[in-house]
Amino acid sequence: MTQVQRNTDIGLAVKALKIGKKVRELRQRNKYTLQDLASRTGLSKPFLSQIENDHVVPPVATLLKLA
Repeated sequence: MTQVQRNTDIGLAVKALKIGKKVRELRQRNKYTLQDLASRTGLSKPFLSQIENDHVVPPVATLLKLA
């Protein structure tokens, strides 16, 4: 298996976890805007949006900030 195939497999596995969808659902359930969440976590609104739309895989440190 090549590195590209391995990264693709990891990316698909992470997307299957639906982290972005869960982050958005929790944010909305708590009635936070993206700006609210950005202020509370120190993460940027564009980065949070990318996470919610599954454009990026958040590192563990980011997930801890969101938790």
